[in-house]
Amino acid sequence: MKFWDFKNNVCTGFQIVIFSLMICGVWSCNDELNVIEEGSSTPVVYGVLSLQDNNHYIRLERSFASQSIAASALAKDTAALYYPNATVQIQNLSTGAIYNLAKVDATAEGFPRKSGPFVVSPNWVYKISNDELNITKATPYKLIIQTGENKTLTSITTTLINPRLISPGQTSKVLVFDAVYKDYNIDWEDDANALIHDINIKITYEEFNAANPNQSEIKSLLWKLGVSHTKSNINFTPNLFFQYMSNNIEKRQDVVRQMKDIEFQIYSGGKEMLAKQDLVDANFGITGSQDLPLYSNITGALGIFTAKNYLSVGGYFIRPGAGLDSLFNGIFTKDLNFRQ
Repeated sequence: MKFWDFKNNVCTGFQIVIFSLMICGVWSCNDELNVIEEGSSTPVVYGVLSLQDNNHYIRLERSFASQSIAASALAKDTAALYYPNATVQIQNLSTGAIYNLAKVDATAEGFPRKSGPFVVSPNWVYKISNDELNITKATPYKLIIQTGENKTLTSITTTLINPRLISPGQTSKVLVFDAVYKDYNIDWEDDANALIHDINIKITYEEFNAANPNQSEIKSLLWKLGVSHTKSNINFTPNLFFQYMSNNIEKRQDVVRQMKDIEFQIYSGGKEMLAKQDLVDANFGITGSQDLPLYSNITGALGIFTAKNYLSVGGYFIRPGAGLDSLFNGIFTKDLNFRQ
């Protein structure tokens, strides 16, 4: 899912919101009422703060309504998409300090815009390094945007404390997979404001050439285990673990494989992300509409300003015994040629 991922969000969901608004303005989303007047625009903002990030980015764009110009043409028009004279600031509400963000091209920062309806270049965002902003945990921050067109946009979010993995334990890092159909729990302790979580398991293994064992390659899989709303736990069975490996590793007789590492990853998002997801989920009920629900916590605009955190703990291995035997000889993985 990675709802907080800057690269993914600025190139996909963010564009969908803007383009949806443009379409509404051109062709009207309601047969009886055109809610966006000719020539009007709506600011759209996206930003996520994290203690782990070296740089922080805010994307500011706008929808633009026209009865005479197609939405596809507006999306390619830099003047219609961006605010040329906007200023973006972030204020630490604990200290009162206000920091100015610099306008940069996201493509030069390593975040190119995917090809599609929108102009690819320039790809403007606003940036500040963490060396300057120096964000701290459990601290409220205020986003302040002056569009340059007599409009001020604001939002407040609170940064998150990094999560702590409780189970599996970090002392021995042994995974007991002997009972393959028994639930295996992942439990963690998280910030009270971290209300939505993505949980992944990264599986790293080494693949040896059976004819020449000196030739080998390190490979990995990322099992996106699931999403947990509000709760700080999720479970899986070793049987599902082995099924995932079977479905995602090529069965080859010319290689021998060896498990190298199992890593647990937890991505957590702030309460704003849960509110957004709940709105989307509610909209997909049996009586829900087919329109994209537009959640926003930005005063004066559409979009989201929120916080994220991340935990990664590796070094885990399957305990020798029935669990490891299931990897070597079990119904799902016996043809993968895993060995000690």
